[in-house]
Amino acid sequence: MCDSAHCPQATHHPCHRPVWAGQAQTIDVFITSPRIAKGEKQRLAPERDRALRVVAEIDAAPRPCREELTVARLTEPDKTRNEAAIRAAMDRILTGNLPPGGKADLKTLAATAGVTRTGFYPKKNRDGTPRPGTYQHLAEEFERRLQELRAAGEIVDPRDAQVDRLKQQVDELKDQVANRDEQLAELTEFKVLAISRLAAQYDEIERLRTQVAENSPLRSVPNARNNP
Repeated sequence: MCDSAHCPQATHHPCHRPVWAGQAQTIDVFITSPRIAKGEKQRLAPERDRALRVVAEIDAAPRPCREELTVARLTEPDKTRNEAAIRAAMDRILTGNLPPGGKADLKTLAATAGVTRTGFYPKKNRDGTPRPGTYQHLAEEFERRLQELRAAGEIVDPRDAQVDRLKQQVDELKDQVANRDEQLAELTEFKVLAISRLAAQYDEIERLRTQVAENSPLRSVPNARNNP
């Protein structure tokens, strides 16, 4: 597992400080405990030093000023350029020209146009009142055109056709299973009826045999070998 304290590319921010400080305090508890073996304390000491070093680096790092944290506002030329890119991506997607792994949805639309997806959704002002997203009208246009194509029977996403085909196959398999179950029920009923008829016929044969034996005028002749 990668250790961020050893990795030269790792960055530590103020939000990470409580974690490292807590780790250092926890290790101190073990090191100062008389129940912990001396060898284990020696092993934990470098871990504590590393956590304290990360905390010190976080405290020594310069904090960004408020102006640096302010997000730059979107200019009108940028907005116009992004809207043109979204419309071009919309046309490609709705004509079935999907990127690898993409779908006919807003996520693929944003990725294809090179914009963030958050612009497709409504926002809230500081006073809590809603306001439309920067490109929300384009997202609504995309959804509307997509629904119209689907209502007309046109498949934009090839996977939609695959899903429909799989659903049809599932329905066919369900019908086959239902027919098989019906046939099995009929065969089971026929088996029970056949066994009952065979049992009745066997009982009738045994009854007739007994009746014939009782009414027969013939008598068994003793065997001469048994009566010398």
